[in-house]
Amino acid sequence: MDYYYESSTVKDKTFKWLFNNPDYHDIQFIIGEKRIYGNKNYLRYASEYFAKYLSESPGKDCSMNIDDYCYETYYAYLRMLHDDYIKIDSTNIAELTKLAYSHDEKQLMIYCKNFIRQILCYQNRNKYLPLIRNYDLDEFIVTEDKMTRSPDSNVDIRLFKNIFDSIEPEFLHSIVSLVSVLYKNENFLMMTENATYAYGHLICLSLSLKNDPKQPQLIPILNDKKIQQVDYGRDFVAILTNDGQVYIATFQSQWKTNKTLKLINTNNDQFKMIACGFNRLLLLRQDGIVFSIGGNSSYETMVNIGLQNVELIASGWNHFFAMKNTKQIYSWGSNFHGQLGIADVNEQEKPYSIYSNYNYELRYHHHNYNVNVPEYCIDVVAGFSHSLFLFSNGNLLACGQNYQGQLGLGDNNNRSTLVKIPIENVKKVTSEKFNNFSFAFDGSSYYAWGSTKYGEWQSPRKLDGHLKSFAAASSLMLDRSITFGLTSIKYDSESIELPSKVKKATKWLFNNPDNYDFEFIIGDKRIVVRKDYLKSESKFFRKMLSGEWSEKNQIIINDYSYDSYYAFLRMLHDDYIEINSENIAELIHMADYYCEDQLMKHCKIFLRDAIKKHSKYQSLIIEYNLVENKMARSPVSNVDIKLFKNIFDSIDP
Repeated sequence: MDYYYESSTVKDKTFKWLFNNPDYHDIQFIIGEKRIYGNKNYLRYASEYFAKYLSESPGKDCSMNIDDYCYETYYAYLRMLHDDYIKIDSTNIAELTKLAYSHDEKQLMIYCKNFIRQILCYQNRNKYLPLIRNYDLDEFIVTEDKMTRSPDSNVDIRLFKNIFDSIEPEFLHSIVSLVSVLYKNENFLMMTENATYAYGHLICLSLSLKNDPKQPQLIPILNDKKIQQVDYGRDFVAILTNDGQVYIATFQSQWKTNKTLKLINTNNDQFKMIACGFNRLLLLRQDGIVFSIGGNSSYETMVNIGLQNVELIASGWNHFFAMKNTKQIYSWGSNFHGQLGIADVNEQEKPYSIYSNYNYELRYHHHNYNVNVPEYCIDVVAGFSHSLFLFSNGNLLACGQNYQGQLGLGDNNNRSTLVKIPIENVKKVTSEKFNNFSFAFDGSSYYAWGSTKYGEWQSPRKLDGHLKSFAAASSLMLDRSITFGLTSIKYDSESIELPSKVKKATKWLFNNPDNYDFEFIIGDKRIVVRKDYLKSESKFFRKMLSGEWSEKNQIIINDYSYDSYYAFLRMLHDDYIEINSENIAELIHMADYYCEDQLMKHCKIFLRDAIKKHSKYQSLIIEYNLVENKMARSPVSNVDIKLFKNIFDSIDP
């Protein structure tokens, strides 16, 4: 996406003619074999950098060799100095930011920050993180580090295969991020590159959308908006976009949404984080001030809770936390089980300071000894009625309800002060406000404790298997898979496994040595099947097994490898296929030769993503005539809107 910045000042009309004018210049910028012409007097006037540099080079005519920037970037920069117009996109943002930083060009830096602010979201944060850190763009650090409040960077969509089994694989492959929402219901928000969809009965009910198990429903108001964070309460969902807007969806009347997506901040306030409790929403404004809406207060008006300089907020069922930039933590709300960590069980209506450990030492109880810990808290996670605190040294502390072992302390006793959980070097931790379990990750292994489908675990247990996410841990320990906030879906274009509906009734027929009447011989291996089933699933096999193969009980396959043919035959039995760079050529040949439309569809999905990174697939697209983008009937793919500037000059930029 490109962004154009242009002022309405007279500068563009008065000075534009000075830019790159070969008939009126006394300085030239040499970039490779190209030149850009300028006027020193004007450049001194327009830029403090050139005012200083050109004062040191007072000669009549001079030139500058530009080695650190490409021609297009420096051209865009110099033009901006003349007419306040600049085009910023993903290809030049890095160089323009570097230029703004090195030349101390404040206006250019404003433009670059505006671009980053508008484009930055959870899905692309890794792309822009080096830029943010290299040039001290601290205002985006919190957005990058905590923008989703999710402990997982990505999850495997196959974890949700049983839920999404009716959705077209092609649509699933277009999803870039996903979040499960609402209490004990299979409800999701799904994000593609430019749109957001609702899936599940309650979330569709909350938005007056049709609930269709086969088709997630588009939420039009969120088109072209990047979603930064999603959280949910007992019966409402809150959505934070990367432009600081907060929306609520619910089927309950007290929020007065009329079962539509309601914008909460109708003024100019912009927010950077949200946290939902049972029936209350916390909002952290960009300036570090916290607001509350719902619960015991108004469902229509945001209430300032009296905290400033806050960088993180968290919410359990009905207890809340805020951490300031000094690392001082405040808690308030329900405290019947000691979940606020303030050494008593009295409910707190207003935020109460637990401790300040930025300049001081925290003292906490550990195995009946008081231990001094000169460290600071980096994350707070709130469960149903318990709380977890992760420290910079990897210590994990807990307080609150413990009747199902959710504190991981080896007993069922509640705690009203912070107590260390016996896991070392913890990197990430998560819980869920509607359940009594917790997970932790130490960099190599996942741990679980509390209420699981295997019973109550009073102490942390290391989970077996090569788990790659907390979502995967949830599928192992609970009766379903859940996300813990907005999470990216990672697809490797070199190896794509496409989820689809499993035919449980016929899967057992595939390669079953106890039930077959036909075999395919491939080298020294064989694959056994039943003729009648292949006839029912494939036009090609129906023709061949009823014709020239009708009297045979085996056939030799010479044109394909065993692995590719095995994958093809398996797909006919259970709708599952793994496509990667090793088998795509053979599979697409099979799809074409055997007239297998479903296989061809899967191959196209793979190629659509893979072609973006590897031109080696272009020959396949040409050979099998897979060019699809002809609907526009246009000889060009895009045009520069500046070509129409004289026509559109009265339209607001």
